Amino acid sequence: MHRTREIRWFFQNEKEQLTNWFQQLNCTSMRSRTDFYLDINNEDIGIKLREGKIEVKHRIGTRANGGLNHNIWGCFDEFLKWSFNVQEQDRVLSKIIDFEHCEWIPVQKKQKVVQLTAVNGENKLKPISEHLTSGCQLEYSTITIFNQKWYTLALEWFGEPYVELENSIISEMMGSIKLHMKESFGYANFLSKLSHTKPNRFSEKSSYNPANLE
Repeated sequence: MHRTREIRWFFQNEKEQLTNWFQQLNCTSMRSRTDFYLDINNEDIGIKLREGKIEVKHRIGTRANGGLNHNIWGCFDEFLKWSFNVQEQDRVLSKIIDFEHCEWIPVQKKQKVVQLTAVNGENKLKPISEHLTSGCQLEYSTITIFNQKWYTLALEWFGEPYVELENSIISEMMGSIKLHMKESFGYANFLSKLSHTKPNRFSEKSSYNPANLE
C-alpha cells in the first residue's frame, strides 16, 4: 500500500501545447496499453486490471479545490493504492481481456509520461524508468472509451515530502492553456459519469482495435 496525491482533468479537445511539450523532452516515455476498470459506479474507489495486476485505488479525505496558476484550476485528491499480481492462466482474467465480462470497462491508452523530483532544491525532469523515492509523475494521454476519444492530463505526487512544482515548469508545460474545475476528476469519478453511455459488450468488442495502440 502507498499513498499518493493527484490532480487530473478530462477533456475532448487535444491540447497541442501539452503534446509539443512532452514530445520535445528527451526523457518522455511513450506507453500504449489497455486497462480494464471494474464498473462499480463508485466515485471514491477504482479497481482496474493493468498488465497482469489488479490495482485498487481508494480516495480518502475531502477533495481540495486549488490551482497550479491563475489559468489551471482543479481538484486535488488523496489516494491509498494497493496492487496484486494475477496468474496469467486465471480463467476470469482471460475472460476480462477477451471482453466476456461486460462489467469490466476497457480503456485504451496512449500515454506520454515523465516524472519530476527535487535535486538540491530544484525541479529536475527524469525518465519514468528511473526509480525515485519521491516526486511527481506528469502524464498526458489519449484514451478511447465507449467509442469516444478523450484526453487526460494528470499530476501524481508520490513519496514524502511531496515535491513542490516550480512556476517555471508549470508555465513551460501549460503555456496559455486554461483548465477548469468542472473538468477535474479521478478515473473512478469520470467513469461513473460515463456509465449511462455504456454500449453492450459486443459493440465494445467490435470497436476495439489493438492496432490503435501501436
